[in-house]
Amino acid sequence: QGLASAIASNINGYFALASSYDAGQDGTYSSSPIVQLNGTLEGLGNAISNLSVVTTSSAGFIGDFSGYLGDISLENIDVEGRSGFRRYEFFIGGLVASIGSGTIEGCHVKGDVKGGTHADVGGLVGNAEYQGYVTLSSSAGTVSAGAHSVVGGLAGTGISISQSYSTANVKGGFKSIVG
Repeated sequence: QGLASAIASNINGYFALASSYDAGQDGTYSSSPIVQLNGTLEGLGNAISNLSVVTTSSAGFIGDFSGYLGDISLENIDVEGRSGFRRYEFFIGGLVASIGSGTIEGCHVKGDVKGGTHADVGGLVGNAEYQGYVTLSSSAGTVSAGAHSVVGGLAGTGISISQSYSTANVKGGFKSIVG
């Protein structure tokens, strides 16, 4: 909560995790803990565990992201966004819901990432609107969505990925695109 507050005060700033954090004590978030980040978040190899986000909109540890995310792990997470009425309405990602022009490097997500119908869902990133880039990263657990969705172990849609992998169990509903 302190990190989210600090970032909300300066979305273009530079931030680092000094130690690992158990977010289980925070309860379930009703929106992305970090709504927007256009700066830098360096995890320094630390992890955030037991994060739970259940919302009726787009969801992720970070909602909208453009900048740099490096060396952070999310462990035992539960991120769930609800259904939309048309495609490109809701984005659900374990780490980031929607990325603009940003880089994710050395980040790892383990847990459950779920979306409803008409959602773009990914283990790391739900949707990349412009130029997003993922490298040296991974996801594990379960990534799933309802009908008419785009679902991927690492990303739902529109991002460049290199030297990364997913061991996630990926599931999509009726007429979904799954990768």
